[in-house]
Amino acid sequence: MRTKVRMKIARRARVPAERATRPNEKWSMDFVAARLIDGRWFRVLTVVDQFTRECVLLLADSSLTGLQLLAQHPLAAHRVEGFRPKGEAGAAIAARL
Repeated sequence: MRTKVRMKIARRARVPAERATRPNEKWSMDFVAARLIDGRWFRVLTVVDQFTRECVLLLADSSLTGLQLLAQHPLAAHRVEGFRPKGEAGAAIAARL
């Protein structure tokens, strides 16, 4: 006898995220990793403006450290007054800007 697989139900109603209404209002950041032919890994940090879909920052390296990230982010932060990054590491980055 097979048991019926139950579908997962969301515990609370999902609230849609606010959309950006002007450039430099909301940015998204993410890490992308890939492997080279010789087996070495590299990572790329991408920062994209949600309104214009413009790539604000691309930082690629075989080993990205927090210090490298902090060294690059102030360059992008000068584009807009009051920049506060959001995301998994956003609070840590904002604390150092």
